[in-house]
Amino acid sequence: MSLFFFRHIKRIWMRGIVGATLLISIVRPLSAENPISLEQLLIEASERNPEIQAAYRSWKVADKEADTASIWPNPMLKYVREKDPIGEEGMDPMERRHYSVEQEIPFPGKLSNEARMMRHEAMIKEAAYHEKRLEVLKKAKQLFYRLAWADRLAELAKQTAGTFRLVSKSAESMLAGEKIPATDVFMIHAELETMENMVFEKKQERRLIEIELNALLDRSSETIWGTATSKHLSDIPYDVAELESLAQQHSPVYLASRHEINHSQAMRSRNRLEFAPDFGLMYEYQTAGAGSGVGPSGRAVGVSLSVPLWFRRPIAKAIAGSEHLLEAEAQSARMGAMVRRMIQMERTETITHMILAKNIEKKILPSAVAAKNTARDRYVSGRGDVMRFMEATRLWLKTHETHEDQLYHFAEHWAELEQWVGTDLIAPAPEESHGK
Repeated sequence: MSLFFFRHIKRIWMRGIVGATLLISIVRPLSAENPISLEQLLIEASERNPEIQAAYRSWKVADKEADTASIWPNPMLKYVREKDPIGEEGMDPMERRHYSVEQEIPFPGKLSNEARMMRHEAMIKEAAYHEKRLEVLKKAKQLFYRLAWADRLAELAKQTAGTFRLVSKSAESMLAGEKIPATDVFMIHAELETMENMVFEKKQERRLIEIELNALLDRSSETIWGTATSKHLSDIPYDVAELESLAQQHSPVYLASRHEINHSQAMRSRNRLEFAPDFGLMYEYQTAGAGSGVGPSGRAVGVSLSVPLWFRRPIAKAIAGSEHLLEAEAQSARMGAMVRRMIQMERTETITHMILAKNIEKKILPSAVAAKNTARDRYVSGRGDVMRFMEATRLWLKTHETHEDQLYHFAEHWAELEQWVGTDLIAPAPEESHGK
């Protein structure tokens, strides 16, 4: 009986372990040990970000409203029942029923230009949607690379703390043998605690980045993200002229300014037609009802003409349409100049941080690593000075921090450049390399 009981308990316990293992495997993607895919992150940002969804819906509303702009106004149906007393005592009032339909017909060209205006308004909203999407994807890329930056700095602080921890043990041994003063031990312990604080600080910075990333993707604020990777250092595959050409094809800023000009042209054409009259058609059928003196049924057909009698209104609208077109052209030129300026600035920033990162990696880091190792070995062997060791360790850490900063700023400005160009900067195929 007891043996059966223990076997039953063991079976339940094993099932619990299996269930817990499965649960851990399901939750594992949120663990910090698992790497994040940048491509998957960008897909999720496109699908989940509330600002992108709002801009998309705004575009779709304008697009559907544009479909109705060229439709004639609704016809007006009327029914009138009248009783007219004839004024003589003892006679029933005269009764008639009127059935009529009226249709307003705008002057040819008014509705078509109105439809053109609303169509370009929808295209402007579409460009705004793509601009918002590029902005959100840029933020997602920058947060991804900032996660990698925080992880690397935390790891560097851990390594530095480990170095001071090992050296502190040697220093305590040497202090026991009266080979070094007590100040050496105190200074090393102070640096160790400083590094521990730095590790904590970088972990908190990473948490702040995660909170911002969760808000961007409309996730729970408690979601934990895995490790990210720094962007690989590479040259920009296009020169300035090619980047500006790409921007003219893909940048929503350029596209929106063009649609604004087309919208203004349609507005000017429509406003000029304010001088033209609108038409109306009317058909009425009148039936005779009961009553004395009622005549036979009849029909009526009518035509109406809406004459723009007050010319001040159409003249002012025509002038306003022309001014709006001039404003749109000026705004387009301004936006084009801004895009070209930002492309050149972000390209310069990207190249600058790339070269600085390469120089630190090839020329400065090896010397900093050698200085740190040499100073550490000399101090542990009792032949070095504690200040020289600490200065060399600080130099090693500062050089690595500067290198990580340059890597992040390189990726940051690359993402900014892609936003202004309007597309990802991928190296062209050999046959499309323009002789490069």
